[in-house]
Amino acid sequence: MLRTLSGGAFLSLLCGASHAVGDVPALRSITLVGFELTDDHPDPQRDADHRRRLDALDRQLREGLTQLGLYRVVDAARAQPVIGKLASEHAFLYRCEGCAQAIGQAANSELVLVGWVQRVSELILNINVEVREVATDRIVLSKS
Repeated sequence: MLRTLSGGAFLSLLCGASHAVGDVPALRSITLVGFELTDDHPDPQRDADHRRRLDALDRQLREGLTQLGLYRVVDAARAQPVIGKLASEHAFLYRCEGCAQAIGQAANSELVLVGWVQRVSELILNINVEVREVATDRIVLSKS
């Protein structure tokens, strides 16, 4: 079962190896693409539940980043046509080379965060995030 973490727990995982809030000289813009699910044991009857939980995880991350003032979260609506096109061409956006750059350029942001949850079993889940710099396509943060 996919459950969301407590508000601070997930953000502390994400930000723990990044930088302290007080150390940020200026907020960089970031576009959050949303979480994808990789599932070693797919169960179509639970797809709606998984999607609801992934959406909740995405909302939690957006709200937390905004509240903590770590980044200036850019609305991804402007990039939705690009995200939709890329999602139709690739099984997973987190595996797509160059997708973060295309999304970031469409959203006019400096960074793009892609998240995915690996569901290994009913009890084993692994939440991953990767932040890429749009200008260089360089990974600036990878957390699991």
